[in-house]
Amino acid sequence: MNKYDNLYCKLFIDTDRDDLSLVNLIRHISAGSIQNWVIVNKYSEIYVNKNDDFNETHRRTNGDGFLFSRYFLDIEPSLNVEQNEYIAYVGRLLEGLWKEGCDAVAACDFEEELPKKGGYQAK
Repeated sequence: MNKYDNLYCKLFIDTDRDDLSLVNLIRHISAGSIQNWVIVNKYSEIYVNKNDDFNETHRRTNGDGFLFSRYFLDIEPSLNVEQNEYIAYVGRLLEGLWKEGCDAVAACDFEEELPKKGGYQAK
């Protein structure tokens, strides 16, 4: 039985890395391949986007500063991936980004199940 109807995840990432460096980092962490700037692996498709709401000053504030991060990811689950596998994968992606010094916060229906509750409590 599936616990969640929607597994879409928006992941805000604040880093000073350039676009290509971030895409390659995510590809490496997720063990995926890059297809037309989309990172694909057995768990998901990840779309890397520049955040139109990016704000140099607000991004460093406590609370909702993550909303003003430089980038965000749209993460969609692959077909036939089990929910628990996908959620664990998103957790590993978050931890990998944190390990590399990126601030990352997940916004999704299952964020409570992610490490540090998706990163929001880490701010």
